[in-house]
Amino acid sequence: MKLSVRWSIEDIEALAVSRTLESPPSPMILAVKKPDYLGTSQWDLRLGRKTIQAKIQDADWLRRFQAREEDVRPGDALECMVVVTQLYGHDNELVAERFAVVTVINVLRNQYTQAQLFGDGED
Repeated sequence: MKLSVRWSIEDIEALAVSRTLESPPSPMILAVKKPDYLGTSQWDLRLGRKTIQAKIQDADWLRRFQAREEDVRPGDALECMVVVTQLYGHDNELVAERFAVVTVINVLRNQYTQAQLFGDGED
């Protein structure tokens, strides 16, 4: 076995995956945990209590966001259309799930301040 061979994560994943299912775009509200301000990498978002990574594929909206025409901060949410891709292994178990935001419909601002959530200390 040659130990100097380098495999990409995509190549390794392809060996483990026997079937891929992709949903049609579905409406979702995803809370923003960590936006990507610089490039086109994945955003950290929350779907319920689960943290997910999703790529924003809505190029027009992403351009506006990076030009500071769209204001999105952690705690805000994105009302969007999302494609979910599920990768299944040879044992028919879910190996991975990928999320892609194909359209951002609206930015939902966080309406609560920290004082409202935890009390301002005055009783």
